[in-house]
Amino acid sequence: MIEGMELFTDTKEQTGIAELQSLLQELLGNHVTARLQSKEMLLRSRVHRLVFEVNGDERSFVVKRLTPSLSELERLVVEKWLPRAGLSDNSPPLIGAAAERSGTCIWHVYEDIGEASLRNYVHDDEIVRDAVKLIARVHTRFAGHILLGECRMFGEDYGINFFPSSVRNAMQALELVARSVNDMRPSWKTVVDRLLQRLSQLYDTRHYRRQIMVECKGMETMVHGDLWINNFLVKQKNTGYRMLLIDWDHVGVGPVHYDLSTLLIRVHQGKRLKMLHWYREAIAAANFQLPAIDTLNLLFETEEYARLANALIWPAVTAGDARAEWAFEDLIKMDQWFDGVAPVFPSSGDSESVNFDKAQQQGESIGVYD
Repeated sequence: MIEGMELFTDTKEQTGIAELQSLLQELLGNHVTARLQSKEMLLRSRVHRLVFEVNGDERSFVVKRLTPSLSELERLVVEKWLPRAGLSDNSPPLIGAAAERSGTCIWHVYEDIGEASLRNYVHDDEIVRDAVKLIARVHTRFAGHILLGECRMFGEDYGINFFPSSVRNAMQALELVARSVNDMRPSWKTVVDRLLQRLSQLYDTRHYRRQIMVECKGMETMVHGDLWINNFLVKQKNTGYRMLLIDWDHVGVGPVHYDLSTLLIRVHQGKRLKMLHWYREAIAAANFQLPAIDTLNLLFETEEYARLANALIWPAVTAGDARAEWAFEDLIKMDQWFDGVAPVFPSSGDSESVNFDKAQQQGESIGVYD
């Protein structure tokens, strides 16, 4: 039996705990007494690190609560798609899954790799370069892959319609809020009106942005969809290290600049061109290339606005339907995020190679990330 599991069940948000506990007991040993020593929330109430003591030894797992559809998606990525592309060593293996009996959620269990996020290695150019090369391998190996159709069916579509559909859906949700919520606080009404104006102006640019994407149509492939630096893990080994990618909940099909924009927007400006250079080198070996800097700036901006609009839909729907205060507060935060959108690279007055040399010099004394 597992003692101390009440540490993990002290919130009403946790469902499927009985099924998860049975799985954990099986993984730890059906005939041993284990004790939960500690828990750490890694992502809201959805992802936790659980540390157990078993016969004097310590063992830890990362457990993740998913909807049934996301559970199947992540299982496909880890157990089928990545292995078929020769990338099975670049994601932590799924060692168990436990479905809540009514089908509301499924818990995934992974072996704990520890505090190994890429954020901990921001000053190590070799490791950061390997992270860039890994995502380049994912992109090039899945370009034209036979499983891309399956990925499109189960995952997201980040193609040419992602920007207009995300902006349009966000506008429709906010228009419902403006019509249906009559007792909004003045600050809430101000932010709803301002967001509607922002989105309307963005929607007016959809044809121009679409034209640029059509003209620059390049590698369509499987994209991670949520390429924050914390989703790269560095697993240390006696012979070196291995780079891993985690959290494939938003995986889908689209252009490579969707992933690149997610990553580079959150990278210190002094390192962006260096990382772009590494990515260009990696995909060139597979006969792929990217457009010039100014075009990339527009593509990256389009993807960031699309992500923000898409993320806005859920709190807007909740604000209009349930009048939840947290939803209006989220809308206020997102309005500020729109203010923060800026070009990823300076406009290219100099050649990209000259800019890369300058960035390389500037990056010697700073970390990769803010």
